[in-house]
Amino acid sequence: MKKKYYLLVFFILFGIAFFGQTQDLGNVTLESLQEKRHPKDSSANAAILFKKGFTYMSFKAGSGYFLNHNIKLKIKIYKKEGLSNANLKIPFYVGFKHLSDETFKVKNAFTYNVIESQISKIALKSEGVFENKISQNWHEALVTMPNVKVGSIFELEYTVTTQYFNRFPNFDFQYNIPADNVEYRSEIPEFFIYKTLQIGYLGLKTNVEVVPFEKVFSSKYCNGFRYEPQYVVSDYSFENVPALMDQNFVDHIENYRGSIQNELERTRMPDSPVKDYTNTWEGVAKIIYNYSDFGKQLKLKSYFANDLKSLINVNISQEQKLDTIFKFVQHKMNWDNTERMFCQNGVEKAYQSKIGNSAEINFILIAMLTEAGFEASPVVVSTNSNGNAIYPSITGFNYVIAAVKMANKKILLDATRKYTLPNLLPTEILNGNGRFIKKDGSSEEVSLMPPTHSKQTINIIAEIRGRTLHGKAQFIYTDHKAIDLNKKTKNLNNDALIEYFEKQFTTIKIDSISKSNNDLNNVKCTNIRFSFEHSNLVDYIGDQMLINPLLFTESMTNDLKQDVRYLPIYLGYPTQKKQSISFTIPDDYEVVSIPKPFSYSIEKGFVRYDFNIAQVDNVIQISSCKQISSSMFSADSFPTLKDFFNKVIDVCNQKIILQKKNINGN
Repeated sequence: MKKKYYLLVFFILFGIAFFGQTQDLGNVTLESLQEKRHPKDSSANAAILFKKGFTYMSFKAGSGYFLNHNIKLKIKIYKKEGLSNANLKIPFYVGFKHLSDETFKVKNAFTYNVIESQISKIALKSEGVFENKISQNWHEALVTMPNVKVGSIFELEYTVTTQYFNRFPNFDFQYNIPADNVEYRSEIPEFFIYKTLQIGYLGLKTNVEVVPFEKVFSSKYCNGFRYEPQYVVSDYSFENVPALMDQNFVDHIENYRGSIQNELERTRMPDSPVKDYTNTWEGVAKIIYNYSDFGKQLKLKSYFANDLKSLINVNISQEQKLDTIFKFVQHKMNWDNTERMFCQNGVEKAYQSKIGNSAEINFILIAMLTEAGFEASPVVVSTNSNGNAIYPSITGFNYVIAAVKMANKKILLDATRKYTLPNLLPTEILNGNGRFIKKDGSSEEVSLMPPTHSKQTINIIAEIRGRTLHGKAQFIYTDHKAIDLNKKTKNLNNDALIEYFEKQFTTIKIDSISKSNNDLNNVKCTNIRFSFEHSNLVDYIGDQMLINPLLFTESMTNDLKQDVRYLPIYLGYPTQKKQSISFTIPDDYEVVSIPKPFSYSIEKGFVRYDFNIAQVDNVIQISSCKQISSSMFSADSFPTLKDFFNKVIDVCNQKIILQKKNINGN
């Protein structure tokens, strides 16, 4: 049930030289411009003819080392829907405290068209490149290629230069359009050892070799002498990469985009000890905790001292004390909607202004809990949009929550949202496992899986009057089910709420409705009650009456429709749906047949369905329970899951058959 497909490629200092099919800019033919559709994918509105990436290191006197990420790209437009590909966005980082900002530079950019059977070549001008501020730390270059239309081919070469060595920018080789040829090369001195991950489900050709390369390196490491290091040259190539297509039940499609990622694992400078960064989880934990925007912030206490004194009552239990502190931080602080593992402005400034990022708010919570005597620590996690940190990694995490050890249990807390509760985290961070980071630099894995199922419990009592079913229904939602419902209905009045549920159940008519809780704050359970009638739930064939046993409460459509699936199936959180339905049949009818009980489980019991039905006098009683005890299933499980839901639909499609009594005996 892994979240991502990873191929871990370690830099081993031997190999065979290899580089894939070479292409370059400028080689545009009349034939390629006149091509009307992509030869491998006729539905494609555009295609990448080739993409070439090259990462290499340079040295500038007085400034130090730089990493250069050079990209060459050539794209063909087949349909007007593909014109948006001519507007490119390239992010770069400008928020370093001790390093120069990253820079972006266009080197070559041209658009090719056919005019009067001749090739026209138009260069990108400076007004076609803009710089846009995304956030305080991120900018993006906006490149709008000139005179692009259906049939055009455009090409672009640009370089992003940085002094940040901990991680290369992701090199994507899969897009929403097909790619014919993609190549990536990195040439890195042996001083820097990188861990390489391939993201996605596509295969690649890989070769690594070690070559000598003469450079004069900084006296910081070589005392001004000429040093001839070995260079690790890594080559990757891909051909005929299919377009990345989004599917239902996917946590975040970007997590499965084919890409190459490199993160610094260790350095081994001349005449210096080896320094590990992400070789082990312990190394990762120590580095994270030692950042001034992490561990140092957790030690600050004076800014909340007076508030904490007023909160703590010696006569309350530890559970009450934890709940009091959690609710105080939750309601005092306002989240700025940025997902961070490190502080931006610091906990003191955030506390004073009552606004902060995810790290600042949860660091305040951890510090207050620690000062109150709890064993509280940060847990670094990765949100759904950031992927899953399976291997030791710093940049694999982008968020932090709080954990309290109490009575041999870990209680997970996130005070950023107003609606969360202990062990009831936002769905965005229910993503595999986090890492419990301790002061001594040690760490341990923490499951983010909710300890209980989020439940939907349905109780219906009904009776058949003539050709209409009349009844009363109660829908009870707990935990994430309650949160999801309240997000959708929190601002609805009764009329709008009736309309919402009538759309959910399509054919019923609701007479009146009530809701127990219309507030997202600290929602644990929500109760919906309504009266309904339905004239289409009962079918008549002659003097027989046919009734669907689960009435209107179960979908008759299998959302897992694909024939083949390559992506994992993401369901969010463990769920349980229980139904109890009881309805009275008319006195002048008798039961001819009812469906048989049914029980079925797959995935070692992680997915289960039970259906039971019984008749007591003129009352038919139905109960069912569908329970899914995991939030993620591998693509290999897709056929089994698809078959499971088809079987459930088959059960739900069975009919209760009633026969009109022959009162006169004829």
